[in-house]
Amino acid sequence: MTAKDGKEGLNIFDSKYGEIGLIITDMIMPEMGGIELSREIKQRKPSVRILGITGYDFSAKKEDIINAGIEEMLQKPFNLGKLAKTVVRIMG
Repeated sequence: MTAKDGKEGLNIFDSKYGEIGLIITDMIMPEMGGIELSREIKQRKPSVRILGITGYDFSAKKEDIINAGIEEMLQKPFNLGKLAKTVVRIMG
């Protein structure tokens, strides 16, 4: 499932709640960014796993990322192999 922004992602999550165990979110999105989206999702379903992706340096926001419940961050660009290994580790 894909969403054009964080608000649409949250709506999809709410409508497919029982089917979703992993969220991969871009950190910079219109309407609602990845940190806010992650907080909202974790409030609804604490067991969901969240992977953040970004092309920006988010090291200064490390505390916000952790507090939002984001398990891991991937820096763009990344290849499919790195994404797959990260997903396996998170879902472990």
